[in-house]
Amino acid sequence: MPQPRELEKKLRTWLTDEEYLIKSQTNPAAAFILVASNPAAGISVTISQNAKHSDRIEITSQMMFGEYAKKVNDLPKQEREDFFWDLRFSLVTSDVIFAMVPPENPQSVVVMKNIWYDGLTKDHFMTAIQRVGEGALLCSWKVVHKFGYLEPPRLAAT
Repeated sequence: MPQPRELEKKLRTWLTDEEYLIKSQTNPAAAFILVASNPAAGISVTISQNAKHSDRIEITSQMMFGEYAKKVNDLPKQEREDFFWDLRFSLVTSDVIFAMVPPENPQSVVVMKNIWYDGLTKDHFMTAIQRVGEGALLCSWKVVHKFGYLEPPRLAAT
């Protein structure tokens, strides 16, 4: 396995080759954190390596309900539950891990994929970024479809 800085450099190169904008963040629990965005594709993700898990990287994105949160909360209980179940059923077929945050009254949806080092290729990495971005975008579309266009739901790196 490469050292975290070596791996970070490789990922930066791949992202730059594909015209992603990259920013670094720091967190003591992470070996590295990169925030990558491709405005043309509407993708914004966080790529990180947990300091305790040098065998994998995590790619995450988050859809914030923002102005839609009140609309969601104002739905009758059954309709609200149906909306979230429909969202879950759609995401479960998207080849991503996801979580409603907080689970009891979601204000956002976090979408994630892990890549273990032994499977890390540029193709697998870029495909994982695309899947995570599509998962967050799917959440956004479901919200706009249900409630109409109030404001663009915010897609953010986590």
